[in-house]
Amino acid sequence: MTTRKKQMFPIVGDYVVYAVILLIAAIFFSLFFPKAGDKSLRVIRIQSGEDVEYYDLNSDREISVDGEDGFTLTLSVSSGTVRVVQASCRDHLCVKTGAISEEGRSIICLPARVIITIEGGDGSDEDVFLP
Repeated sequence: MTTRKKQMFPIVGDYVVYAVILLIAAIFFSLFFPKAGDKSLRVIRIQSGEDVEYYDLNSDREISVDGEDGFTLTLSVSSGTVRVVQASCRDHLCVKTGAISEEGRSIICLPARVIITIEGGDGSDEDVFLP
């Protein structure tokens, strides 16, 4: 009568499974969590009524936006962030929103009907014109 001893070390096939799982996890994280220093084209999309304008988020500047009903906004772009520094509307909620810097974030001024959004991309969009 022979007895089998339990293996104390995993067999080679287990190592292959572990390696495949780690590879899939690395691919997942690289696709869905891009590097913080990624310098792909990021733009500010400003929609005022039917008008849409695009500006480079990486160049520091001040932008004046004419909204509807005579309202105006002054935007400050610096260090990859954009914020509303002055607004002629009554409630100033757009000013209180603070600075935004991440893709998909927005600042909205309802009285002026202005939407400021940060959009990202790889620079392949040929329709975007940056002044």
